[in-house]
Amino acid sequence: MKFQKFSTTLLSSLLLGLIVSSGIVLFPKLTLAQERDKTPDELTDILKKIDRAASRQDLEDVMDFYSNDFTNSDGLNRENLSEALSKFWQLYQSVKYRTEVKSWETDGDAIV
Repeated sequence: MKFQKFSTTLLSSLLLGLIVSSGIVLFPKLTLAQERDKTPDELTDILKKIDRAASRQDLEDVMDFYSNDFTNSDGLNRENLSEALSKFWQLYQSVKYRTEVKSWETDGDAIV
């Protein structure tokens, strides 16, 4: 039981991180807001769309934010991310997502 709770917490953290990073990776040409401290509207909009899709547990919509050749540094790819989300949502049917941007900066044309 403890292992399941630990693995669920780990998976939840991993998935949230991936969802947040997807907006950065998939939409590198977001325009910056005039105000440096304000999160760009384009970034906020993308994150809200990802959060809504994940909260609805709409696997197809969530996966639309990932390219077909998506691979994380730990080897997670689009296929096993999809499988992990599906299994996670079967166990936790009422999970809701809300992403809060703590900081951001530009790196060329990308927001990181």
